[in-house]
Amino acid sequence: MATIDIIPIIPYADGEATGKQLGRKLLQQRIAEALNSCYLKPTLGEMMRSELTQQVMERLETPLDYGRYPELEDIYPERVDYLRGLAAGAECTLAEAAVYSYVTFRLDIDSWYWSHQLVPEPGHCSGVLFEGPDGRAGWKERGRVAESTAA
Repeated sequence: MATIDIIPIIPYADGEATGKQLGRKLLQQRIAEALNSCYLKPTLGEMMRSELTQQVMERLETPLDYGRYPELEDIYPERVDYLRGLAAGAECTLAEAAVYSYVTFRLDIDSWYWSHQLVPEPGHCSGVLFEGPDGRAGWKERGRVAESTAA
């Protein structure tokens, strides 16, 4: 008969261990890298860091409103405990830990989404249609220029 191992999940301790492994400097570096990625740069990357932090903390500390959405801590108390542990382990603020968690989550989601699309990822253009001075349309594709016969 197979035995079942029960592995206790202790969110605060797990977050603290991850935080100690990362440290504040690496955590901040990964935030900057994520915000500079082709996925997040046009949206979250364009925000002032204080504005992004405020937005993330508002999501974290939203007062209870069961008519709309319950507070994050009410639904996922273990995730908020993990963030508190991450902040303690990395010796950073809860806001920094929350921003790190949010931007890495968004980066994972956006990169997964674009990996399943038939169109190129953001920042990759396959071609440009232009009109020349003579009124003829042209097409430029990765270094090649072709003219259309349409006027």
